[in-house]
Amino acid sequence: MMQAIRQTVAVAWMLAKRTLLAEARSSRLSLLWPLIYPVAYTALFMALKPVMGGAGRPALVYALHVFVGLSLWQLWLQGLQGQMRSVKAQRSLLSRADLSPSSLFLSGFLVEIVYLLPRLVVALVATVFVLGVPSPIGVLVFLVMSVVVVLNGCVLGFVLQPFSTLLPDVGKAVQSVSLALMVTGGIFVVFPHDMNPSTMTLLSFNPLAPLVHAARSPLLGESALFGWAPLAWTAVTFVALALQARVARKVLPVLLERVGG
Repeated sequence: MMQAIRQTVAVAWMLAKRTLLAEARSSRLSLLWPLIYPVAYTALFMALKPVMGGAGRPALVYALHVFVGLSLWQLWLQGLQGQMRSVKAQRSLLSRADLSPSSLFLSGFLVEIVYLLPRLVVALVATVFVLGVPSPIGVLVFLVMSVVVVLNGCVLGFVLQPFSTLLPDVGKAVQSVSLALMVTGGIFVVFPHDMNPSTMTLLSFNPLAPLVHAARSPLLGESALFGWAPLAWTAVTFVALALQARVARKVLPVLLERVGG
């Protein structure tokens, strides 16, 4: 059992390094792009601050709110799309090597975690300068829930992987829906602490809303919302991962046959 786990992790890390090195060779700014995107859009939303519900907040606090939200949303979306495309992207390797679906999933997740790390560091340093040193528990919750946000996107892409591999329109539909999830996920909007319970319940069906809020609120001192929804979505994420890992072992040979692997 432990030998199989070690082998899965080793193969996944090898694939992740291969992906990261390929991206580094393709662009000299590959290490900076993960930060350029959220910083650029944070500046944009700062100009729209009064419209986005941040009128009553200090400018730097709202900027930190947007930076963290955009960083997590982007990696959530990248993880989702990366898993949906992974079979086609790695089909030549899958057809030649005995590569398990678990290794394929884990490699994509590790890539997103590598991209997450510099954003976490920037967010923590900025928090110290803007709000002072956060509590150790707040930092721990922020780090753990940030990883859960990325994992949720990867698992959702893993579940949709068979459909997106065979039906290209699934990817287009997900791209459209992801924008709606961004708008309703509190990525750049500050949810009021006295939000209507019915509205909160509806927003809880969007995994980004409770998960991103649970990651960001202890770091920025925002009001805790959504009750048990973050824990519920975390549990759903792990259960879906366990179930899909079993399904993927049976489905992968069929997908490779259909895509010409």
